[in-house]
Amino acid sequence: MPHRWIFFRLTKFIHDFLNGGTEIRLIMMPGLRGTGKTTILWQLYRYLLERERIPLDHILFLPVDELRTLIGGNIYDAISCYEELLGSSLEEMREPIFLLLDEVTYDPNWPSAVKAIYDKSPLVFIIVSGSSALALKITSDLARRGVREILYPMNMAEYLMLRHGKYQRRDFTRNLKVALFEGASPEGIVQKLGILHRGLTSIGLDLRNLVVHYLKFGGLPFTMRNGEVAYEQVYDVIERVVNRDFAMIYKMRSETREKAVAILAGLATHPPGPVVISNIAKSLGIKYDTVRKILHALVNSLILYSISPYAKGIAQVRKTRKYCFSTPVVRAALAFRLGWSPDDLLGPMLEDAVLASLVRLKATYPKVIGIHYDPTKGGADAIVEISSVKGTVSIPIEVGWGYKDSRQVKNTMKRLSSPYGIIVDDVVKPELDGNVIHIPKYMFLMM
Repeated sequence: MPHRWIFFRLTKFIHDFLNGGTEIRLIMMPGLRGTGKTTILWQLYRYLLERERIPLDHILFLPVDELRTLIGGNIYDAISCYEELLGSSLEEMREPIFLLLDEVTYDPNWPSAVKAIYDKSPLVFIIVSGSSALALKITSDLARRGVREILYPMNMAEYLMLRHGKYQRRDFTRNLKVALFEGASPEGIVQKLGILHRGLTSIGLDLRNLVVHYLKFGGLPFTMRNGEVAYEQVYDVIERVVNRDFAMIYKMRSETREKAVAILAGLATHPPGPVVISNIAKSLGIKYDTVRKILHALVNSLILYSISPYAKGIAQVRKTRKYCFSTPVVRAALAFRLGWSPDDLLGPMLEDAVLASLVRLKATYPKVIGIHYDPTKGGADAIVEISSVKGTVSIPIEVGWGYKDSRQVKNTMKRLSSPYGIIVDDVVKPELDGNVIHIPKYMFLMM
């Protein structure tokens, strides 16, 4: 299988460790079920064995879900057995040891087990993966010892790589970010985007039409080749998160978990937008706090992303938050289950994909220090806050399936004194309308 970009970030940590760096030797990799965490770990196993020439018995791949469900074991006991096979304790080892622990959250005591193993020796390098429960159970002790690398759903560049075997230069995405968010002027930004666009369109695919397939199926590795058949698998993923993770972590009763699925179904057939919790509570006949806890759990499970309003101080807390799906495939699967055609929801799915790209951008691109939405009437879909030498600059972004006029983005630009705005729509190539930049939707989704 081709390597997703997170693979190269993880191998850099490994390379630094093997060259004497011991500051980062615990990586915690949460991700929505089905994003490919197990595949990444097996690729790292092979990398260690074949590229770094680590001895076979110095690499342990441990599927904790099988350990737990098949023999009732736990991580710490498994490592004790591993030490017996090595003929030495981890403290006594003089060569690096690599532990790849998959689905660690099946062991309820995994945080204390991982901490104890980590503290045994500076020659132990650990990567743990897990679904939503991993993100929730990272303790302050583990946070001080390691780093968190979220495995996000695929962007369009990874989709083109895995589905069509089309590779971009590794610096393409970085150059796209720099062009969009570090440009000196709208004219200069469009000029740089034009250069990148010519390279992008030279790959020989009809990218404008491929956007539809990407939105409907391209967000997860297991959905991109299976068409609508995969929607049932996506729904199974959602049910496993709600019925297993929510029951285990939040002790949610079955009635509450059923309401969580109902909330997702309601969100799936409406465009991303501010969610009024009191309205949901009234329509479902449940308490306000119950809805709030469900939404919090759905965000922590990486099914939804939550975006705060552009406001200052206490006003930001008081205003409603905007929610989108972490990948449009989830919206498509839920809508399909309800009898809707995903083709009727391409606009909301595109907005999901754009907002999800911005959420990833904030986590991976230091220049981006905030992602918000404009709560004023007629405002832009999103606002990106950029750190610059002149201070914080706010760039509004509007999303449209067809060609989008610039009224909404200009309203927000005027209010925030923005140097330029961005519209993601169906233009053939990047173009400039005054100080508003139109960028093709397939190009923006490469970030």
